[in-house]
Amino acid sequence: KTVALTLAVIMASSVLASCGKDSAADEAILELSEDIAKYLCDCKISKLAKVSTSDFESEKDDWAEDLDFSLTGPYMSEEARVYEAIAQTIEYSIDEDSVSSSVKNQEGRVCVEFTVVDYEELLDDPEAMTAPEDFISKLDSCDEEEIELWFDFELEDGEWHISNTDEILENLFDFRNQRFVFVPDLSRSDFDAMWFGTDWDYEGNVYTNPFYIELMLFA
Repeated sequence: KTVALTLAVIMASSVLASCGKDSAADEAILELSEDIAKYLCDCKISKLAKVSTSDFESEKDDWAEDLDFSLTGPYMSEEARVYEAIAQTIEYSIDEDSVSSSVKNQEGRVCVEFTVVDYEELLDDPEAMTAPEDFISKLDSCDEEEIELWFDFELEDGEWHISNTDEILENLFDFRNQRFVFVPDLSRSDFDAMWFGTDWDYEGNVYTNPFYIELMLFA
């Protein structure tokens, strides 16, 4: 009976072990997720591509351009400054209890919770929408928006790689689709003005039958 009980315990332990988590794979996924989350916060697409599945290779150049918020990037200078400021508010937290993996099925996943500034309220604030610097200065007073994302992983050549990079980028950097139009406070009286147009009479300071009139204000 003692021998039979011992064998039963061993068999039960074996079954539980085979049904439990792959702790080594889980740990590897958690460590990789930490790196990936940092790359996302820093907009490091080249590093992100190295830990992504091979299908992201054809997307990386487009994403590198999309997340180039420098003044030489694809966006107007005002929007680029705002996008960069919003991106700098991104933070993350990895839910370690959510990790799951299967070496046999060559897949795994983990939930990562991101936060980013919720700037929506500023869009209706006239004081914020006068200039990029005014908008950016008010970001600290805004609430945070929570974005819950699942990192999906696959084994490629014996190494874990994230397989839904494009989806994650689309969700996390959705703010780049927001267009910002800043209108200066025209109630100010300290602007310098320069007028342009056709048939301008420089001596009489009048327009005669102009096709257009253009005013340029200097702060």
